[in-house]
Amino acid sequence: MVLPTILPKIAAHWLFTFYRAARKLRGHAFQYCRSSAAAKPPPSVSQAAASKCAVIVPDAADKAVVFGFDGVLMRPDTLFPYFMLVACEGGSLLRGLLLLCAFPLVWALGERSDAGIRVMALLTFFGLRPRDMDLVARAVLPKFYMEGLNAQVYSRLWLPARKKVVVTSAPRVMVEWFLKEYMAADVVGGGELQVVRVGRGCYFTGLLCGTGGSAPGLKDEALTEAFGTDNAMADVAVAGSSSQLDHHCFSYCKEVYVVNRDSSHSKNARLPRDRYPKPLIFHDGRLAFLPTPSAGLAFFLFLPLGVTLSVIRISIGIVVPYKISFSAGALFGVRFRTSGLRAPEPGVKRRGVLYVCTHRTLVDPIMLTAALQKPVPAVTYSL
Repeated sequence: MVLPTILPKIAAHWLFTFYRAARKLRGHAFQYCRSSAAAKPPPSVSQAAASKCAVIVPDAADKAVVFGFDGVLMRPDTLFPYFMLVACEGGSLLRGLLLLCAFPLVWALGERSDAGIRVMALLTFFGLRPRDMDLVARAVLPKFYMEGLNAQVYSRLWLPARKKVVVTSAPRVMVEWFLKEYMAADVVGGGELQVVRVGRGCYFTGLLCGTGGSAPGLKDEALTEAFGTDNAMADVAVAGSSSQLDHHCFSYCKEVYVVNRDSSHSKNARLPRDRYPKPLIFHDGRLAFLPTPSAGLAFFLFLPLGVTLSVIRISIGIVVPYKISFSAGALFGVRFRTSGLRAPEPGVKRRGVLYVCTHRTLVDPIMLTAALQKPVPAVTYSL
């Protein structure tokens, strides 16, 4: 038959065509970055400010400062992991897997480009309820935003500033609650997501308002809200060296400083937990790690084996007698370490003991029951 012989050739032709298209898209993205980087600074930026672009402002006391969020206030300049968090925590693991499968397209278009942000926003927010996004913004994202804060920018610029304005390339709903509740930001500017009402509920369409994913018009509105319409300007603007989106805001600022990418990734740039703006005491999420593309791929590859192991380990804690549960659990990688447990003294009536677990699922009480070798009533919590 001729058909089995032709099919491999057709498949190879399609793969080669897709490879050439991906290379062209990537080439256009690099060409855009190079042409944008080679552009001259806007006239409103003074020569003195341009000469200081490689230096971080040592002091911003009693000044109005405009901060970029991605790669400036935050050390990571990538947006994909935070979209993955919203997709997995606010939606489902299936939505997160779909977003991960679309990462090659996002990478080809440019993760910080208009088209790349629109693709991630569509896959992340389509059909998502605003109240689900609100729960993720309150209980999940603050942990990862805290871990990504740039200590140098936070201590030298953020704390001394009199007025703090933040602009971001991501949808505003992803960062606004954290910036206002934890960081005490005055104004937050970013992309706006369209919301439709279906029956009694509201849902995101996944589409960004405006003509660009970077929403320069919305950033103009945020800066106008912060400084008014009487040509008032911010004292300082702090942008990232790899960000082409924050450059639109330069016309609102007297001086412009650029945070070097190397300094953002240095060891001293990580903010210690004891210097967090507010104590981080609550994290209500499925993922305990930042789902970068490589980490997300490893997670989904391990997921089938992890589900199987979890079913076996939970069954051991429920079905197997307590006396042999330690040995049976050790065969499947379960290790128990207990401390502070005292055997009850004979003839002494003791009052009850309250055990506090760190997760909101019933898995922790099951493991606690196996460790104590006695049944324990459990109460779970959630937002």
